[in-house]
Amino acid sequence: MAGLPPGMERPQTRFSSRVFNANALLRWEFLPGSSVYLVYTRGASDGTALPGEVSARPLSDLASVRHLPSDDVVQLKVSWLFR
Repeated sequence: MAGLPPGMERPQTRFSSRVFNANALLRWEFLPGSSVYLVYTRGASDGTALPGEVSARPLSDLASVRHLPSDDVVQLKVSWLFR
């Protein structure tokens, strides 16, 4: 490899990641123009990949990401129309 000091290797430039995001939204309009929103989000990702792996395999990727630690978020929003 030209240009690299002896003992150094070329850095790896290919990468792959598996990401799973799921959102659930519940909306309730309790008065005309006024609503309550409840949102749940789950996100998990895995930045590791097998060497030489470049193609997407949705079923096996989803199976592997399902068991990873995830970020779970619950949000509540109240929108009130003043008249």
